[in-house]
Amino acid sequence: MLHLSEPARRPLDSSIKSLSSVSVGGWRDIVRLLGQNGPSILWVAVASVIMMTVYILQAATVYTAQSSLLIFNTKLAFTRDHAVYADLQHDPLFLDTQIEILRSDKIALTVIDRQGLVELPTPNFIQRYWSSIKPPSSPADEGLAAEVESRRQAVLKAFRENFQAERNGLSNVVTLSYTGSDPELVAKITNDVARAYIEDQDLARTQGAKAASPWIRDRIQGLGPNTRIIAVAAAPTERSNTPSLVLIGTAALAGALLGAIGVLARELVRNNISTLDQAAAAASSECFGIVPQMSMLTSMRPLLAWRRSKGDKHAIPDIPLLSHAVDHPRSVFWQTLRRAIVAIDLSRRAKDGVARRIGVTSTVAGEGKTVVAVNLARLMAVSGKRVLLIDSNYYSPLSTRASNTPGFGLYDLISGNDLAFTPRIDSKTGLHFLPMGGNDHSARSNLAVWSGQLERFLSAHIGEYDYIVFDLPPLLPYYDVRAAAEILDHVLLVINWQKTRVDDVGLGLDSAGSLRYKLVGSVLNRARMPHGTRSGATPSGSFWTRFWT
Repeated sequence: MLHLSEPARRPLDSSIKSLSSVSVGGWRDIVRLLGQNGPSILWVAVASVIMMTVYILQAATVYTAQSSLLIFNTKLAFTRDHAVYADLQHDPLFLDTQIEILRSDKIALTVIDRQGLVELPTPNFIQRYWSSIKPPSSPADEGLAAEVESRRQAVLKAFRENFQAERNGLSNVVTLSYTGSDPELVAKITNDVARAYIEDQDLARTQGAKAASPWIRDRIQGLGPNTRIIAVAAAPTERSNTPSLVLIGTAALAGALLGAIGVLARELVRNNISTLDQAAAAASSECFGIVPQMSMLTSMRPLLAWRRSKGDKHAIPDIPLLSHAVDHPRSVFWQTLRRAIVAIDLSRRAKDGVARRIGVTSTVAGEGKTVVAVNLARLMAVSGKRVLLIDSNYYSPLSTRASNTPGFGLYDLISGNDLAFTPRIDSKTGLHFLPMGGNDHSARSNLAVWSGQLERFLSAHIGEYDYIVFDLPPLLPYYDVRAAAEILDHVLLVINWQKTRVDDVGLGLDSAGSLRYKLVGSVLNRARMPHGTRSGATPSGSFWTRFWT
């Protein structure tokens, strides 16, 4: 049995902490969050695949040529009577040094110059004419030299990116490779690097032997690094691009991962409410369930057609959006409101024989509280209870506009002294409706709704109704709604699924004064239903546990 008399509201910080633990505290919550945002993640993955496909279509075909060198270090080994050459096969530091020489700018620039990789611009007519009459060492020469050097450095940078020299395992074999778009050219460059390295080593030995004696000179010529080409690079016939399917698959996985990370990061940053546990923690009260998201355009079509016709202006039109719970018994919406009604009935706050006064509000405008309030009142009325629905949202009387019931209303009742009124009656459910009334928006905004006149009206009709439902203004920024605490017995809070922030709920309830102690619970509105769930199915315990708790 529910006993909600003066519930103690937890501090806002504890609510946020509870929400954070629910949001990312377990794999189940993370998987559920990712499943709810599956379309967003899918779009990020599709965008990644599209971008990768565009890259593959415009990317140039590249080829890689390879050659192999056997590099060993030769030193003199002295015996008792002779000095002989000894090959040291296992010297990793020596081989690492030679690989760095192969990668050096000196070798690269030698190959660049030999192969003519620096392309100069073709001079136009004016440049050719000027070169024929220019004086020696003119500024034009300096500009051309600077341009040539700039191009040379650019080619050198590209050479470093495309050239590789790697040791094969623990052996003394070094594999040279160069990647480019021309298969013939990449083979020439790879072989030319090997020749440039051998020539550089021969030159180093020759220069070192010049200062030695004739006997030592011949022996120095055979010392140091010795290189033998064991595999000559040939023009490759197969391209070395990464397979397209591998790139597309990697892009899809990366996009999905990026989308998932984005969803989790967004949830942590915005701290929005998306589960029943989060709603209960934010409001420090029970969350009765969800209200599924429905199409506003489809549901309002009967209202538009009714307004175009010249029907009874005092009748309440049958709008599917405002009677969904009545039209779909045992649906998710119906079950949520039934749980709220049971909690209200079990509360001890109202006296026996006195109409229970229920206010329906939200944190901010646009969360759908009017739809919940009208459906709640109609569901109570269809069960045989005597129900009065009062549009007390003097800032934006949506229920009055939706029902199109002009004439006498709450504004006129409070402004005058006559407590008698003729309610609008819903022929479908027997619901009585008191619209806002009045046409001056500024006058309604200054109206003291929660005054003694309203209490006298309620006391005058004390035995005529079982429930009186108030469609209240939102808690933020209309702080005067806290005055309704003197009139109401219960308050039902409507929370917009994945739109309302937990901070806003806490701030709204903190600003509501004693009205927050009348809070009987909340509902999570406009929630996206899980795939495969029928709106007319009976929500079992496993349903609530699996999807909404």
